Amino acid sequence: MTPNIPTLVVLGYENLVMENIYVLLAPKGTPRPIVDTLNSLVRRALEDPVLRERLTNQGAIPKPTSPEGLAEVMARDSAYFEKIVRELKIRPVD
Repeated sequence: MTPNIPTLVVLGYENLVMENIYVLLAPKGTPRPIVDTLNSLVRRALEDPVLRERLTNQGAIPKPTSPEGLAEVMARDSAYFEKIVRELKIRPVD
């Protein structure tokens, strides 16, 4: 926690939900066998109880997924935040 930064609730955004996600991305055009190998290795690493406990203790609960699952999460989050930006009339900062 950072005591000098107000929460979204304190700022008046009671219904705004935000989560952090940590992902491993590959450049566009990376061959699917390489993507699958990387995904498999990351998933295997996240099965390690020591790593899972360490991440969980830091608030980063591992939720491994597939490339397609990540694409769904990113599309859902993008649509959610586009809606929020429109509703709150948030403008870019120069």
